[in-house]
Amino acid sequence: MDDLVREMAECYRDTTSNSIKDYGAVLEGIEEALDTFWDMCLVFDVNETADQEDSSREAIEKIHRKLVSTVHFFAMKLEGLESFVATTQSRLKVQRKMIKTILSQKNMKLVEKLAAERRNGGFVEKNWNQTPGAKLTTVFGPSYLPMFVFVGVLSFGFLAIKLVNFLLNQLLSVPIKLRGRGDPEGQYESPRMRRADVIVYILALVPMAVFVTLLYKSGKRKGAAIKEWDLEKLQDGSKEGSLPTNGELQ
Repeated sequence: MDDLVREMAECYRDTTSNSIKDYGAVLEGIEEALDTFWDMCLVFDVNETADQEDSSREAIEKIHRKLVSTVHFFAMKLEGLESFVATTQSRLKVQRKMIKTILSQKNMKLVEKLAAERRNGGFVEKNWNQTPGAKLTTVFGPSYLPMFVFVGVLSFGFLAIKLVNFLLNQLLSVPIKLRGRGDPEGQYESPRMRRADVIVYILALVPMAVFVTLLYKSGKRKGAAIKEWDLEKLQDGSKEGSLPTNGELQ
């Protein structure tokens, strides 16, 4: 915007000022030519009678005065136009300064807003890093993924073994021999018992998975509500000029 205003002012000034100067030079040349012509008329000796000379001199003098007054009239108009151009240029300078002031104020407000948001974000991050959950995540975070993969492999491996044994017992009708404390030779287990083991395993696994999922979702909603409340307190504190303490956030 500043560049646009400056270019418009320079273009208007150059165009108008050059035209005024050119017209002024033309009028000065016309005025000099009229003065030269009148001087030549005064010193030129005409071989005519006195009456004819007086009548022709009066007509020439009348035309000369008319032309000189016209030139002076246009010169005054050019002076008025020049003053108008100067006033317009000064007005454009004032407008450009006002635009600069408005833009600088908006930039200052934007910088203050960004600084406040950055300060609030740092404050929230600092409070979050001081919580036990964040410290626990920092300590056990690097080992979480390997432990999760290891437990998942063991769990799915155990379930796969159970399913393979169940399918073998159902399809091949091969009893599986299990050793007990009182029977060193071992005893045979029926496929029905294997089916019952799988059912018990599934019935124990599904409720546990549902319980863990619900617990995770409830904790996530509670954490989101706490973060939203913290942000509201921070915004209220930034508007009032003071930030809430850790005790107030807790």
